[in-house]
Amino acid sequence: MVFARSREGLGNGFDTNDAELKMYRAMGTGFVPRHDAASLSRMAPGSEIDLNYFTTDGFKLLSQRPALLPREKKEGESTYEDETEVQLTQSPRPESKAPVRHVNVLWVQRPRRASRWIANMKEVLNWLEGWQHPSLNDVRVRVLVAHFERLHPAVQWHLARQADILVGVTGAAMAWGTFMHLDAAILDLFPPGSKFCNEGWGSNTVSHYGGLARLSGMQYTCMEHPAALQTSERPQSRQEALYLADKEVKEKLGGYWHGQNVHLDLQKFQKTFLEAVDKVLPALPKDRVA
Repeated sequence: MVFARSREGLGNGFDTNDAELKMYRAMGTGFVPRHDAASLSRMAPGSEIDLNYFTTDGFKLLSQRPALLPREKKEGESTYEDETEVQLTQSPRPESKAPVRHVNVLWVQRPRRASRWIANMKEVLNWLEGWQHPSLNDVRVRVLVAHFERLHPAVQWHLARQADILVGVTGAAMAWGTFMHLDAAILDLFPPGSKFCNEGWGSNTVSHYGGLARLSGMQYTCMEHPAALQTSERPQSRQEALYLADKEVKEKLGGYWHGQNVHLDLQKFQKTFLEAVDKVLPALPKDRVA
């Protein structure tokens, strides 16, 4: 469902008949009791935890209740000590005290035990930590990486409305782009061989999330990246990599390409990321300048 919004974005003020507010009130998680501290009343616009999660103070709330939901480990499930549910990376400010335009990047990363995990996320974050615009010295990025399954749906909504760029391997989380401000950007990442991605801005007007982005006033592109194979085999060429990825889908994933993990082609991603930053700068909300 797509809701009509003004050019000023969602903001914090709501009319009691607003369709988005009705959806917001229905964002119960199902297994959290009504009397629990995770009640929606604490998450309403203008409430005690309606902060900018892309700042240091706001980010601290994402690692505690009610934002972070409890999770019981399933029998036989693997855990990874180096895996965190939420991370915040910020590119360095310039030495001058002149105002800086902050671009908020929301990156959906799935747990390592799940499919569609980005295998080289640490390498990507190291690059983003030192990112600088090649020609605009007053532009910086704040990148928030989150496992959405651990966050309360209301908090997911807050993150989406505060983001300027949404990045993630294709899946239901990309639908949160509906709640971003108009002319925000979505980078939808695909493993190879899906046949659901025509690379290029505005080239997917009727795909799942490309179509949703078009109807919502978002700027959208998808990108294919190599599969992070669940095997010790190491391809020696691009052609062999595509063959092994296809083999994995057929023999290990039951024919479902969206079960593959992804290894981001960093050089390819860097170009599209810069394009996304340049596209959202004209529509950057006033609170992104400080």
